[in-house]
Amino acid sequence: MSRARSPSAGDSLLAQRPMLRFFLVFGLFTVVAFGIEVLPWVDSRVINPMLRGITEAAAISIRLFGGQAESVHNILTHPGSLFAIRVSNGCSGIEAVILLWAGMAAYPTHWRYKMIGFAVGLVAIMVVNLARIVSLFYIGQLAPHWFDWAHLYAWEVLILLDGVLIYFGWLRFMPPPHRAAP
Repeated sequence: MSRARSPSAGDSLLAQRPMLRFFLVFGLFTVVAFGIEVLPWVDSRVINPMLRGITEAAAISIRLFGGQAESVHNILTHPGSLFAIRVSNGCSGIEAVILLWAGMAAYPTHWRYKMIGFAVGLVAIMVVNLARIVSLFYIGQLAPHWFDWAHLYAWEVLILLDGVLIYFGWLRFMPPPHRAAP
């Protein structure tokens, strides 16, 4: 039978309770990042250009595979039917990225691993988000009665699930966190 180590005066509360540290860092990162995301300056200089880029990438992807699509700012249009969707705030995938990055930032590992995870996670979520926009473009034309359900429910869950799967995949490559010896 072994005795649990009693905390010394030099141990901090966060070092003694790794889950508390994780949730505090995760929460702080999330609140700060979402707060930054809604700043008007960030919206006009980061989010809106990103939405225009995603819309253009969707149009290029559709044309690359033989479809018809044009983009003007953040509006994706089918030139023959004049069907259009607007890629607006909430359609960028940035919310899933923020949650993914918060989990990675909170995990106790070297920053080098976190930076790799940030980059891979961002690209993976943006690729899935691009597939989301392209699929919604086609659903809106071919099965408009399913558009709202696909947009508001199915893809919202799938984007968040993508972030969770990326996070757990990233964790598999992380060295185990250091634990204090008893």
